[in-house]
Amino acid sequence: MSTLDDLARFLLLHRNEGKVGGREILSKSALQQLYLPHPASRGTGYGLGFNILAKRADGTASRVQHTGASGTLGLIDFDHDLILIVLTQVDQRRIGGWRNKLIQTVAEACRDKKIGRK
Repeated sequence: MSTLDDLARFLLLHRNEGKVGGREILSKSALQQLYLPHPASRGTGYGLGFNILAKRADGTASRVQHTGASGTLGLIDFDHDLILIVLTQVDQRRIGGWRNKLIQTVAEACRDKKIGRK
């Protein structure tokens, strides 16, 4: 169980490369290990707690997400300085359509430079 504020702080820790209030809590290299695909994962990969949605040319993750069983979504696009948090209580059978569409829309908006910093 978590709150929106808790999730925001957690994702900001990742976005800020392990720093909170300018103080390093985790090293950037330790966090990068979370975004490496597990050998048994398929597609772009699944790291330690994060789906890897997109990678840069050097193989490092540029967009990661963590999802929950009731539709919850935490997504970070590092290159576009974007964090998305969705808290829901949705029946498991009804999650895929809208959540996948939302993730796709965010990816397209980043690609088209409609959101984020680039």
